[in-house]
Amino acid sequence: MQASVANHEFEKARFYSDEERKERNNLNQLRKKHKLDENPAFNVGREDIKKAVSKLANTSIDALD
Repeated sequence: MQASVANHEFEKARFYSDEERKERNNLNQLRKKHKLDENPAFNVGREDIKKAVSKLANTSIDALD
């Protein structure tokens, strides 16, 4: 869409804009249907990574420092 606007292909840009709007609407409907949050991201910290690595390596967290 942005390339179409930059190239003054406004009819194409409108088409892509409409398609994007439709797909965003579909995505929102799926989120509602499956009860998903808009921003499901969560923070993973250094300690979380250390715990995961220590489990995989079968070692203590202190040995990773």
